[in-house]
Parts: sequence; structure tokens; C-alpha cells
Amino acid sequence: MAAAAGKAVQTDIEDFTGFTLAEDYHQKYRLRRVRSAISEYESMFPTTEAFLGSVAVTKANAFVGGYGTSQDLRSDDPSKGKLGELGLSEKAQASILKAAR
Repeated sequence: MAAAAGKAVQTDIEDFTGFTLAEDYHQKYRLRRVRSAISEYESMFPTTEAFLGSVAVTKANAFVGGYGTSQDLRSDDPSKGKLGELGLSEKAQASILKAAR
């Protein structure tokens, strides 16, 4: 990096003072494309803390983001999370299944 800049690079190292969450619209970004699911989850988990703390929301976001497949959603393996365990209506489940890669 220093060679590319043509001069010495100095970086200050500071103590960690806390974590700042991104804006709400960035949270569970991939899942936000699935309106039927996100609206149901926002009703179930009305606070940011509850929404971000939900395992079901996190799993749904992961599947929609490509971490898992539609076959995994249908799997009987509980470690992969079955579609019915996401706590959504049949319509929202179908939308998640369609969005999963």
C-alpha cells in the first residue's frame, strides 16, 4: 500500500468504543426483496431488537441471500430449518421458496 501511495501510510489504532447498527432498511437486506415475508416478520417483531434477534428472520434472510437452497428449505434436517419453521403464512413461504436459489 505504501509503495502504491508513494509515501508512508500511517494508521491510527483506537480502542473499540461500540458498534453502530446500519439503518433499518439495510437490516436483513436480501429478505427485504420478499415483501410478503418481510411485512409478516415486521408485524411479528415490531422492534428492531426483536426483528434482528429472530432466528427465523435470520434463516429466511440467509436462504434468500443464497446460503442454502430450496431443497434445504424442504429438508427434514432441523439444522437447515424447514420452511414451515420460519413462522410464515403459506403465501410468504411460497415467496421465500421462490426467492431461494
